[in-house]
Amino acid sequence: MNKELESKIRFNFTQALNQFNFANVYTIMNYLGWTWCEENHSPSQIQMIETVKELFEHAIKSFEGSYSYVSSGGFLVRIYENGRVEIHFIVEESEYSNEE
Repeated sequence: MNKELESKIRFNFTQALNQFNFANVYTIMNYLGWTWCEENHSPSQIQMIETVKELFEHAIKSFEGSYSYVSSGGFLVRIYENGRVEIHFIVEESEYSNEE
């Protein structure tokens, strides 16, 4: 990956991270009793932020110029070929494809 694109992706990730409402996610996780790795409590906002940063680093390492994503613990980080970065917290998801 060229340095200009990597710089753009890293900048966009920082902006997305700063705009993401981890307080809302914390409230939702507490309400649902959502825990990580056999913990007795929901992760703190700091733990969530660190996890999203780790996911981003994995996504950027596997980025091959078109699209990359990594998910764990309810979080999803996507990187697109134009440098766009998305952070999601997914409570439930379903997909179906009838390929006949």
